[in-house]
Amino acid sequence: MIHYNKLSYSPQLDGLRAFCIIFTLLNHVGQVPFFIKGSIGVYIFFPLSGFLITNILMSGTDFKSYYIKRFFRIVPLYYIALSVTLILAYFGSVLNFGDDKTSQINEMLIPSILFSRELVFAHPAPTLFGQAWTIGIEEKFYLIFPFFILLTRRKILNLLYSCILLFSIFFLLGDLIKILNPNGYIAILFGVIQAIFLKKKIILPPLFSFLLVIIS
Repeated sequence: MIHYNKLSYSPQLDGLRAFCIIFTLLNHVGQVPFFIKGSIGVYIFFPLSGFLITNILMSGTDFKSYYIKRFFRIVPLYYIALSVTLILAYFGSVLNFGDDKTSQINEMLIPSILFSRELVFAHPAPTLFGQAWTIGIEEKFYLIFPFFILLTRRKILNLLYSCILLFSIFFLLGDLIKILNPNGYIAILFGVIQAIFLKKKIILPPLFSFLLVIIS
């Protein structure tokens, strides 16, 4: 078993988060330059999560404390946001303010409660609480990935090979399993693999690194 030191605080990552948030917010503002796409910010958040969570877990963090921290960091705020969304949708309908979205509640409520908003397949797709699709993907990663590390017995190369295999499956079968939003998991796995490379001090050639970023 290999033990690692915990990743030290990096202000560069806070700058990257700020960049992602700004791009995502500007995406919802009309008349912005064509290169401002909210999806760019979202798909940078995914590998960032994979990178940071892998560093946390591979540093020997106790899984119990990990799950407790994840729970209190995400779950309360998530359900508050969901509740506020439902209340506003109801009163918006009663007051005839904006588009009536109460008809969408039946389609999105149960998946949203179960952190699976990305698995709502109704046509046309309901927009109510639609931004929660990213949380659904990340929560599944947060929940399952620690068990994945246990299965590989914390051996870094076993974990690396397994993640590369999963990355390849999601990438090659993307069109066949697009119902699961594979791009989110591909981006997360990219971050996981980068964290492993950092731990093993594997330095890739610049061109290869650039190609990996483009693919992800």
